[in-house]
Amino acid sequence: MRHPPPDHKERVASAVTPTTPNRASSVAGKQNSQRRYTLARPSVNPQASSAVPCASRDGTDAAYISSPAELAYFEICRTQTGRELPPEIKEQQNEARRLLLAQSYRIADALESEDIKAYGESKLSLVGVLSGAVVELPDFRNIVFIPSVAQRKRHKTLKHLEYFMQEHPYSRMWVFTSGSRVPLSGVRDRISELHRKLSRLNAETFMKTSGVQMVFRSTELGEVHTEDTGEPTFHIHAHVIIDLKGKLPAEQWSRLLAVVRKFWKHHFADSQRIQQAREACKYVVKPNDLDKLTSPQLAELHRQLFRLHLVQCLGTLKDQRKQIEESRSRLVRIPDGLNSRWEIVAEWNAQRKSNKSEEGCSYDSAPDDWVVCTLQPSFALSARSEPLAVVLNYKGKRFDENRRIKMLRKICGSEFT
Repeated sequence: MRHPPPDHKERVASAVTPTTPNRASSVAGKQNSQRRYTLARPSVNPQASSAVPCASRDGTDAAYISSPAELAYFEICRTQTGRELPPEIKEQQNEARRLLLAQSYRIADALESEDIKAYGESKLSLVGVLSGAVVELPDFRNIVFIPSVAQRKRHKTLKHLEYFMQEHPYSRMWVFTSGSRVPLSGVRDRISELHRKLSRLNAETFMKTSGVQMVFRSTELGEVHTEDTGEPTFHIHAHVIIDLKGKLPAEQWSRLLAVVRKFWKHHFADSQRIQQAREACKYVVKPNDLDKLTSPQLAELHRQLFRLHLVQCLGTLKDQRKQIEESRSRLVRIPDGLNSRWEIVAEWNAQRKSNKSEEGCSYDSAPDDWVVCTLQPSFALSARSEPLAVVLNYKGKRFDENRRIKMLRKICGSEFT
């Protein structure tokens, strides 16, 4: 059984933050039956084999970086470091993270008490490159209703959805219910039925002729009610983002909605043009609602949801995400007041191409101060934005000698102070 660290006031970022990649554990290391670690080698740790000259900001000296992608990353960090967040906003964020982390530990402990493994073994830390602040990142297994896991997965999907909506202004949200409330024992069957029916709807001729396509689906269990029998029930529904090829005339749009309602039979609502993507990409179950469930009920919920795709990109959104990942790129938010936007940039944490000298590299235990990846500046550790690093087995002895860390401090240090 594990619990939040007693010094939670100092560790408010120890919940998996929105900037923490969910691939950290798998990239960091994988244990086999002999308890040996095989580590993927990103471009972060080794010295650059082929350097690209990069003049410093004042032009007085030169540094060397490993790739154009890293050069672009350094420029992002230089321009985004040092932004300040109002203290009251930062404290609100800290309190929300403290609550989320406490809820995550409670749920994970409850699952462990029912012989469901809820914790992993990775020892990851989030480190402020410029401030030196360090917090441990709890390693929760990929159980979608653990709030910290849900937050992490939600953030990764949300940025792709926001970028899609940025490029497709006619996107709208539809809400589909699945009928009457369903008991815990019937959750899996009801969700499967809901997903199959949505797939059939998306394939209907009237959808295609209208130029309407579902590109995103987020299934929620709704508010938890406990019946007199003691069994919880759920209101299962789905938020769906649709993409329109163009604006339909009012009469044609009304006819389409009428046909969809006739096909669906249960409650269906058109939520008009969506203003924020997070309206459609929410938690599977609200963290506070999970407090209503006992340990055995949480274990049953885990069994009911096991390997179901509750949040899924579809159609052109799925293609967009695949293209970005296969091109070794990533999405980065460019802050600009109310006009902040997402842009595609080269992935600066991309793994190096393997060579024969590195094949089969393994360790009896994961090495200390192994930088898994570096992140763009954020407010995760303080009210002043700074670049972050996700580090395996942080000891602080070799971290300062890391090539990229030294470069970040040289380029961004004056912006932070």
